[in-house]
Amino acid sequence: MRPAFLSLAALALFATASRAADWLPTTTELLANEKTGFGGLCGMVVDHATGQIIVNLSDRGTLGNSDKGEWRTIDKATIHVDWCAADWTDPDMIVLTGAGIIESTDSGATWSSPIAAPKELKVIGGLTWLEYDPIADVLYIMKMGTELFAMQRK
Repeated sequence: MRPAFLSLAALALFATASRAADWLPTTTELLANEKTGFGGLCGMVVDHATGQIIVNLSDRGTLGNSDKGEWRTIDKATIHVDWCAADWTDPDMIVLTGAGIIESTDSGATWSSPIAAPKELKVIGGLTWLEYDPIADVLYIMKMGTELFAMQRK
Protein backbone atom coordinates (compact mmCIF):
# COMPACT_ATOMS: atom_id res chain seq x y z
CA MET A 1 0.00 0.00 0.00
CA ARG A 2 2.79 2.41 0.87
CA PRO A 3 4.62 2.20 -2.53
CA ALA A 4 1.34 2.91 -4.37
CA PHE A 5 0.74 5.94 -2.16
CA LEU A 6 4.23 7.27 -2.84
CA SER A 7 3.78 6.72 -6.58
CA LEU A 8 0.49 8.60 -6.57
CA ALA A 9 2.05 11.41 -4.56
CA ALA A 10 4.97 11.64 -7.01
CA LEU A 11 2.55 11.69 -9.95
CA ALA A 12 0.51 14.50 -8.35
CA LEU A 13 3.69 16.48 -7.67
CA PHE A 14 4.84 16.01 -11.29
CA ALA A 15 1.44 17.10 -12.67
CA THR A 16 1.46 20.25 -10.53
CA ALA A 17 5.06 21.07 -11.43
CA SER A 18 4.43 20.61 -15.15
CA ARG A 19 1.45 23.00 -14.99
CA ALA A 20 3.71 25.66 -13.46
CA ALA A 21 5.75 25.58 -16.69
CA ASP A 22 2.63 26.50 -18.72
CA TRP A 23 2.69 30.12 -17.49
CA LEU A 24 3.92 32.68 -20.06
CA PRO A 25 5.13 36.23 -19.30
CA THR A 26 2.95 38.87 -21.02
CA THR A 27 4.27 42.30 -19.97
CA THR A 28 8.04 41.96 -20.44
CA GLU A 29 8.24 44.59 -23.20
CA LEU A 30 5.79 46.96 -21.47
CA LEU A 31 7.77 46.87 -18.20
CA ALA A 32 11.07 47.34 -20.07
CA ASN A 33 9.73 50.44 -21.89
CA GLU A 34 7.96 52.16 -18.99
CA LYS A 35 9.82 53.89 -16.16
CA THR A 36 7.71 52.63 -13.28
CA GLY A 37 8.00 53.61 -9.66
CA PHE A 38 8.88 51.31 -6.77
CA GLY A 39 5.89 48.97 -7.22
CA GLY A 40 6.42 48.23 -10.93
CA LEU A 41 3.39 46.27 -12.07
CA CYS A 42 1.13 46.68 -9.05
CA GLY A 43 -2.36 45.64 -10.12
CA MET A 44 -4.42 44.10 -12.91
CA VAL A 45 -7.93 43.13 -13.88
CA VAL A 46 -9.61 41.58 -16.94
CA ASP A 47 -12.79 43.09 -18.38
CA HIS A 48 -14.97 39.97 -18.48
CA ALA A 49 -17.18 41.42 -21.23
CA THR A 50 -14.32 42.14 -23.67
CA GLY A 51 -11.26 40.22 -22.43
CA GLN A 52 -9.24 43.47 -22.24
CA ILE A 53 -6.38 43.35 -19.72
CA ILE A 54 -6.08 46.50 -17.60
CA VAL A 55 -2.90 47.01 -15.56
CA ASN A 56 -1.67 49.63 -13.14
CA LEU A 57 1.99 50.62 -13.32
CA SER A 58 3.41 52.36 -10.27
CA ASP A 59 3.78 56.12 -10.95
CA ARG A 60 2.78 55.64 -14.63
CA GLY A 61 -0.99 55.15 -14.52
CA THR A 62 -3.52 52.64 -15.75
CA LEU A 63 -3.02 51.02 -19.15
CA GLY A 64 -5.16 48.66 -21.21
CA ASN A 65 -4.28 46.35 -24.06
CA SER A 66 -5.99 46.44 -27.45
CA ASP A 67 -7.08 43.45 -29.48
CA LYS A 68 -3.74 43.81 -31.29
CA GLY A 69 -1.85 43.46 -27.99
CA GLU A 70 -0.72 47.11 -27.91
CA TRP A 71 -0.86 48.96 -24.60
CA ARG A 72 -2.49 52.40 -24.30
CA THR A 73 -2.82 54.76 -21.36
CA ILE A 74 -6.30 54.89 -19.83
CA ASP A 75 -5.54 57.11 -16.83
CA LYS A 76 -2.23 58.80 -15.97
CA ALA A 77 -3.47 60.08 -12.59
CA THR A 78 -3.38 56.74 -10.78
CA ILE A 79 -0.20 56.14 -8.85
CA HIS A 80 -0.73 52.83 -7.08
CA VAL A 81 -3.68 50.44 -6.86
CA ASP A 82 -4.47 47.88 -4.15
CA TRP A 83 -7.95 46.53 -4.85
CA CYS A 84 -9.88 43.57 -6.13
CA ALA A 85 -13.46 42.49 -6.78
CA ALA A 86 -15.19 39.14 -6.48
CA ASP A 87 -18.64 37.88 -7.40
CA TRP A 88 -19.43 35.42 -4.62
CA THR A 89 -22.84 34.62 -6.16
CA ASP A 90 -21.27 32.96 -9.23
CA PRO A 91 -21.06 29.15 -8.77
CA ASP A 92 -17.86 29.09 -10.85
CA MET A 93 -15.04 30.30 -8.62
CA ILE A 94 -11.28 30.47 -9.12
CA VAL A 95 -9.36 31.18 -5.93
CA LEU A 96 -5.70 31.79 -5.15
CA THR A 97 -4.43 29.93 -2.09
CA GLY A 98 -1.03 29.31 -0.59
CA ALA A 99 -1.06 25.88 -2.28
CA GLY A 100 -1.89 27.33 -5.72
CA ILE A 101 -4.97 28.12 -7.79
CA ILE A 102 -8.09 26.08 -7.10
CA GLU A 103 -11.44 26.06 -8.90
CA SER A 104 -14.99 25.18 -7.94
CA THR A 105 -17.90 24.87 -10.36
CA ASP A 106 -20.49 24.15 -7.66
CA SER A 107 -20.37 27.19 -5.35
CA GLY A 108 -17.51 25.81 -3.28
CA ALA A 109 -18.94 22.37 -2.47
CA THR A 110 -15.94 20.74 -4.19
CA TRP A 111 -12.57 22.07 -5.36
CA SER A 112 -10.03 21.07 -8.00
CA SER A 113 -6.45 20.10 -7.25
CA PRO A 114 -4.24 23.21 -7.06
CA ILE A 115 -2.44 24.56 -10.13
CA ALA A 116 1.03 25.77 -9.21
CA ALA A 117 1.79 29.46 -9.67
CA PRO A 118 4.81 30.47 -11.78
CA LYS A 119 8.06 29.78 -9.93
CA GLU A 120 9.09 33.41 -10.53
CA LEU A 121 6.48 34.59 -7.99
CA LYS A 122 8.39 32.69 -5.25
CA VAL A 123 5.77 33.35 -2.53
CA ILE A 124 2.01 33.84 -2.88
CA GLY A 125 0.86 36.59 -0.55
CA GLY A 126 -1.21 39.71 -0.08
CA LEU A 127 0.22 41.49 -3.11
CA THR A 128 -0.46 38.59 -5.49
CA TRP A 129 -3.22 39.10 -8.07
CA LEU A 130 -5.21 36.42 -9.89
CA GLU A 131 -7.65 37.11 -12.72
CA TYR A 132 -9.56 35.06 -15.28
CA ASP A 133 -10.57 35.93 -18.85
CA PRO A 134 -13.73 33.89 -19.56
CA ILE A 135 -13.73 34.85 -23.25
CA ALA A 136 -10.27 33.43 -24.05
CA ASP A 137 -10.26 30.95 -21.11
CA VAL A 138 -6.95 32.34 -19.80
CA LEU A 139 -5.74 32.67 -16.20
CA TYR A 140 -3.53 35.65 -15.31
CA ILE A 141 -1.36 35.97 -12.22
CA MET A 142 1.14 38.55 -10.98
CA LYS A 143 2.66 39.86 -7.82
CA MET A 144 3.44 43.51 -7.27
CA GLY A 145 6.80 44.18 -8.90
CA THR A 146 6.82 41.06 -11.12
CA GLU A 147 5.82 40.14 -14.63
CA LEU A 148 2.18 39.40 -15.54
CA PHE A 149 1.92 35.69 -16.40
CA ALA A 150 -0.79 34.03 -18.49
CA MET A 151 -1.90 30.40 -18.79
CA GLN A 152 -4.23 29.17 -21.53
CA ARG A 153 -6.54 26.71 -19.78
CA LYS A 154 -7.74 24.50 -22.63
